[in-house]
Amino acid sequence: MIWARVFECEDFQRESGSQILLTFATSLLSVATTMFDLSLQARALDESLLMYCLNCLQARQGWIPFLHQISQGELKRDAYDYGRIVCPYPIITGKALYFKFFKFQFTDVSLQNLISELATMSMKKERETAKKFQRRDKLVIYIGRSTQFVTLETVLHVY
Repeated sequence: MIWARVFECEDFQRESGSQILLTFATSLLSVATTMFDLSLQARALDESLLMYCLNCLQARQGWIPFLHQISQGELKRDAYDYGRIVCPYPIITGKALYFKFFKFQFTDVSLQNLISELATMSMKKERETAKKFQRRDKLVIYIGRSTQFVTLETVLHVY
């Protein structure tokens, strides 16, 4: 705003110009690294970057990873591990390669939504289900330690 002359601050601009440039550069670097991290997470979750960013802006309320694939029968994996979601693209650091991973933390509502979606799938007509899942015998979902924020009552309801 100072360079666009919205504010008349000639003295401030001359004395602090390099500080403003440094602040601007570090802000751009922060935005770039955040977008890179978000793109890795979106790829690991098989989501488009735009949809994943919108879910993140909404604090991922009511969103469950892979639920759209499971509910539509477009399974890309034999097993879904919510405790360890691995990004399929390696990250190069110095001399080593590693795969970024993260975990999804269920809440009472999100775990109940997953359960109800799985129950709805099992109640569909056998013909439709057989067409969608003809390549797979079963679907395995690992919840593991991703139930840290779930009450005991909801966990017992799962089993």
